[in-house]
Amino acid sequence: TLLVLSSPAWAGADAGASCAEVEQRLTGLQRQLASCSEGLRSAGAARERHDVELQETQERLSALWQTLQKFNGLLVLDADGLNRLAARGDASAWLRARRGATWITPHQGEFRRLFPELQGRDNLSAALEAARHSGAVVLLKGARTIVAAPDGRRWQVQEAAGEAARAGLGDVLAGYAAGRGAIAAGVAAGVTDLDESGAAGIDASLLAVAALAHAQAGLDCVRRIGAGGATPMAVASALARLQQ
Repeated sequence: TLLVLSSPAWAGADAGASCAEVEQRLTGLQRQLASCSEGLRSAGAARERHDVELQETQERLSALWQTLQKFNGLLVLDADGLNRLAARGDASAWLRARRGATWITPHQGEFRRLFPELQGRDNLSAALEAARHSGAVVLLKGARTIVAAPDGRRWQVQEAAGEAARAGLGDVLAGYAAGRGAIAAGVAAGVTDLDESGAAGIDASLLAVAALAHAQAGLDCVRRIGAGGATPMAVASALARLQQ
């Protein structure tokens, strides 16, 4: 770019000085533009790297879901595992294609995301329909937790401590249920490797028993310690005592 300045008030050396100042400013602007261009190139390269990494992550996640689907042992899905499954948009179809037994333990919000077509149904019928349609055993958490099996059986916890409805208690329940299921599978098959034992001996009633034990452990903590005593660690300890 060439800039030519001329004015009756800027003659001779003054005009030359003004042109020199403008030239300096132009040089500075050119450097800024060069810097911006370099920044844009760097941003573009970073965006390309991000896109590649995102694609690789999606491919790894897809491979992981395929691996889980082919796994013939017990699969327990809770919390963000359920949210990720719901985000796929094919939760029921994916669950139906599972080779092994599947237990899902959603709260109301997670259940709605997994089975939006069942909104408006009462909890008992919604849990049963979800189990029948997906082939998974459904534990729908709430004040009266429900466990529904694909074959039509249902169980409902009739007594629980409201003080035990707090963050972390669902994790304890999922972990405890998974442990009981794994032990049952190993005992039934005479092995300790769940990949070998598959779904042998894993009945839906085991999840119902786990839900009942979890509720009783919460009640025990409230009775012994007080309203604030039903912490995740305390309930886990109470469950361990029940197993003895």
